[in-house]
Amino acid sequence: MKKFNKDVPNGVVDRNDAFGLRESVVKVVLYIILTVGIYYPIWFLRKKERVNALSKSNKLGSFIPIMVIFLTCINFFLWFFAGCYSQYVEITNMYQGHLTTIKFISLIFEVLLIFFEILLVIYAFMIRKILLSNFNDNLRISILLTFFLGAIYLQYKINELSKA
Repeated sequence: MKKFNKDVPNGVVDRNDAFGLRESVVKVVLYIILTVGIYYPIWFLRKKERVNALSKSNKLGSFIPIMVIFLTCINFFLWFFAGCYSQYVEITNMYQGHLTTIKFISLIFEVLLIFFEILLVIYAFMIRKILLSNFNDNLRISILLTFFLGAIYLQYKINELSKA
């Protein structure tokens, strides 16, 4: 893959590597499956700098994907901890109030995670908008597929750019 050049002005695009955004769709899907979804926001972080180079006005930040990663990790930890603790409570016949508290805290983090996942969908649409503004001549990006498949579909369309 070619090295990314920050000095390339907007509008000057090397279609063979689509600004270094090209990546195997199968690899993206496998990473998402193997990391239990954590790679999905990582994909956005990995593409952020190069997508930002394509746009003068719409810049993507790192906060939303980082929050999704953080909240996902916290949720995994809380569910694991709640599962272990519930086994301990059953074995020892102890007070179960702490388990209810853990599950309630986990629910709060789950609601936050859903909120940030919705923001990640908006993030995908921002990338869609930037790609369309730069490659409008031969790029069609479906709104419906962007909504349901997000990073996977956007990666497919980015790869399609280098074939055109």
